[in-house]
Amino acid sequence: MRKNTVSCCAPYRIVRYLVILLGTMGLDQLTKVLIRQSFQPGESWTLIEGLLNLTYVQNRGAAFGVLSGQYHFLVLFPLILSVGILIVALLMRLPGASGITMVFIAAGGISNALDRIFLGYVTDMIAVSFFPPVFNVADISVTVGCACLALCILFGGDGETEKGR
Repeated sequence: MRKNTVSCCAPYRIVRYLVILLGTMGLDQLTKVLIRQSFQPGESWTLIEGLLNLTYVQNRGAAFGVLSGQYHFLVLFPLILSVGILIVALLMRLPGASGITMVFIAAGGISNALDRIFLGYVTDMIAVSFFPPVFNVADISVTVGCACLALCILFGGDGETEKGR
């Protein structure tokens, strides 16, 4: 019986992962397009005084601008890692939250890699006063995904079983 339950739920898991992947990437790319159309590089607009700004930055490196000039590495590594993460999430039949967090990590990595492929840089736009680097929706997706995955690992997942899906 368990085998039949898994087979009927596998397409649902794939669709769920695709919706999250494409939705996250779509939101990230939409915000980047809007920033590129509305701002000049370096231009900033205050949203919450002393806390939150929209600031258009063309990031040619990785986090904090490290590895600037390492184009091939910055494109290939996230793409290979993201595809690997998606494959693991699908093949391992992870509990719901664990698999979903991995999809968020992959979505952010792929979306930023697409920027590098098509633009030569990653579009960043969110600047908060307590965190120096400017970042984007893809960065948030990767960071939140990693934090949630760590919690799932530390505390044993989300308690959802394959049979319960």
